[in-house]
Amino acid sequence: MTQWEGRRAAVFRFEYLFRCVSLGRQVGLIQFADGADAPRWKAFIREATLTTLGLEPAPAMPVFPPLALMPRLLRTQRFPS
Repeated sequence: MTQWEGRRAAVFRFEYLFRCVSLGRQVGLIQFADGADAPRWKAFIREATLTTLGLEPAPAMPVFPPLALMPRLLRTQRFPS
C-alpha cells in the first residue's frame, strides 16, 4: 500500500490571465483574458465601435483592467533562486 492510496487529490483550479499572440519571428503581444480565456479588451473595443456607429448601447468597462492583473500574475509565479 502506498502513501497515496485511499486519498483524494487536491482540487486544482486554473484561470487564464492572458494569452501570448505571435506576430512574427520577433514580434508578439499579450491579449488579456478572463478566467475562461475570453478576451477582455478585444470584446470591449468591438462593442465600443458598434456604439460609436449607433448600432448598440454603450458597453460596460471590463472588470479587470490589464494593469490590475500584473501584480496578481507576479504573485503566482515562482522564480528560480
